[in-house]
Amino acid sequence: LLKQFLNNDEHQELLEWAKTLDYYHKAYGKNVYNYYLTNTYIPLLDLIINKANKFYDANYKIDLEESCIVKINSIGWISIHTDSYKHQKVKNFNILLSKSNEDGYILHGTKKVLWQEKDAYILDAQIEHGVSSVNTKKEFYSILLYFYETTK
Repeated sequence: LLKQFLNNDEHQELLEWAKTLDYYHKAYGKNVYNYYLTNTYIPLLDLIINKANKFYDANYKIDLEESCIVKINSIGWISIHTDSYKHQKVKNFNILLSKSNEDGYILHGTKKVLWQEKDAYILDAQIEHGVSSVNTKKEFYSILLYFYETTK
């Protein structure tokens, strides 16, 4: 868990941007949608990707086709799953933009990860994971950067 990965200005700009997107892809769960980062670039996002990349060794690369902004609406969740369908080893870099204090925590294996806005969490995506139910009216937004191992 990387506390306060984003500063206040970065957080505000990314959250305002995330709220303007058209979430066109239904994700695995209930009331959860993705906006893939294949065609959308803002200068700050490039800086954040470069900052996140420093936490991986040279054998890991980002896959922008799988990286996305996640939006969970009220009474929604991400079902428990693994992310190994496209690559052998995947480590997700999750940056929290918005959630209530009461819900929307990460379930990662047997762990319950409590994170706050501006925090980042790196998880081994071959371990079952998901996001608990978001029961409040405040929408949950996070950035999911999908890093995969290029060599064995």
